Amino acid sequence: MFSLEADFIMDGAADMAMTWEKREIDIVSAVLEKDLTKV
Repeated sequence: MFSLEADFIMDGAADMAMTWEKREIDIVSAVLEKDLTKV
């Protein structure tokens, strides 16, 4: 039971990290695109 809960928590943390990373990439690419259009 405990190992199942631990796996669930780890999966949730991994998912959050993935979405956060993706959001950061989206922000960076948006900034880069804005800079490119400015130049």
